[in-house]
Amino acid sequence: FLAGVFLGLLAGPAAGAAAGILLVVSMALLFLRTGPWAAACAVTALCGVLTACRIPLLAPETVLPYVGTEVVLEGRVPEVREAEGGWSGIAEDAVACLPGSALPLRIGTVLLHVRKPESAVSFPARVKALGRLHEVRGLGNPGEVPREFTAMAAGAQYAFSADAGNAVFFPLPPRERTVVDRFARARR
Repeated sequence: FLAGVFLGLLAGPAAGAAAGILLVVSMALLFLRTGPWAAACAVTALCGVLTACRIPLLAPETVLPYVGTEVVLEGRVPEVREAEGGWSGIAEDAVACLPGSALPLRIGTVLLHVRKPESAVSFPARVKALGRLHEVRGLGNPGEVPREFTAMAAGAQYAFSADAGNAVFFPLPPRERTVVDRFARARR
């Protein structure tokens, strides 16, 4: 499985072609009635490549001007949890833009940290905030899952942090709400 994941990551934009080749190889091994071990390895590698295709990776050269500087982030926040010193959650369909620039960068999913929130907000909500975008790095605390693994599980490659005074949360318009969002308050 891991060999397939690494093959998919190494293939980059050609990961779909690598998945197609592994699909043909696994089908050929099944039709040729080779041993179950060979077919199982090919199918497992195929699953690894398909998993690697789902990892949302942005080209570093496109994100580099936005990393470590003040950016404006807009996105949809389904829910947050209280963390030390603020809120923590994810922003889906996130778009980052440098202040005064009209060139947006679609990031997708971003880890969101809002420091010192003082007002109550009903989630899900839309966020527009001024803060810093940075890579997800660090091992975390001893005995915890590394932060990179947590970010990959959420589908995020970057983290965004802002003060509560620089973040504005808007309620979602009815057309953007999903069926699950309608029951968000019932879950709490």
